[in-house]
Amino acid sequence: MTGLRRAAIRLTMLALAGVMGACEVPTPAPKTSAPGHHEIQVERTRYSHAVSFPSGASELPGEARTALRAFLDRTGTRTNDRIVVTAAGRAGADLAPARRNAVLRYLRRLGYRPADPPAAGHGHPMPDADALVRVTRYHARLPQCPDRSRTSMSDFHNLPTSNFGCSDTHNLGRMVANPRDLLRGRTLGPADATRQSKAIADYRTGELPKLEDGNGGGEQQQEGFSFSGNPLSGQSRGGSGQ
Repeated sequence: MTGLRRAAIRLTMLALAGVMGACEVPTPAPKTSAPGHHEIQVERTRYSHAVSFPSGASELPGEARTALRAFLDRTGTRTNDRIVVTAAGRAGADLAPARRNAVLRYLRRLGYRPADPPAAGHGHPMPDADALVRVTRYHARLPQCPDRSRTSMSDFHNLPTSNFGCSDTHNLGRMVANPRDLLRGRTLGPADATRQSKAIADYRTGELPKLEDGNGGGEQQQEGFSFSGNPLSGQSRGGSGQ
């Protein structure tokens, strides 16, 4: 009887050891569980177009305008794309700036905002081209959401799901007007509130610029009344205009 009890106890202990071993969490944790791969990939694409001028001329001819506009339409150039215009090569020292300005005026007329080559640090890589228009565009490759690559069942490590943060990253990439801003920031300028508060402060202190009329005077004429001085000080002069 004693031998049977000992055998039963041993079998029970072995069974308990097997059950407890099945509850052990495997280590290390799966590497695919981390959501760090949800990133925005920014790619850069460059296009270039050579603009031809007649010999000794600085005015942009009609066929050159048509070709330039076709290039912009074909490449899908947008107003926020980086556009750099340079002119050199066969053009003379005085003719090259005039040709560049002719191209700049036409681009601005179409609604584009070309950059300044000296500030951008770009040269003229095509000496045989009278003028060169280069377009740089940045594309944002967004993560595919939702990401269900990893299941959350039987996760005893309490790790984040594979879909964690995917929609936030995706929406950020769709909201940014220029994907280049995701790589490097731009110089901050005066905010709207700064300009508005300065205008209000100038109005309250009377530091307003005088508006000159057609005779070159410093008073403002409006509907038969003339005003001068601080409009809030109560020292303005007025007439009925009758």
